[in-house]
Amino acid sequence: MYRQSKASKEQKVPSVGALKRLLKTEEPTLFAKYRDKYFMYDLCPDNQSRFAITYENAEEFAAR
Repeated sequence: MYRQSKASKEQKVPSVGALKRLLKTEEPTLFAKYRDKYFMYDLCPDNQSRFAITYENAEEFAAR
């Protein structure tokens, strides 16, 4: 993200700390978006019950 911002030259380049804070606030939303796409919830609605992972579950698993 930092490199993309720096390469675009159209906008002010955010600091690495600002990018980390942004990711921390956006992570749950992005997780849900990519989970839905990865497990193809739109193509096979049954996958929502088969792969019922939440952001909180993933965080708990990662903390082990």
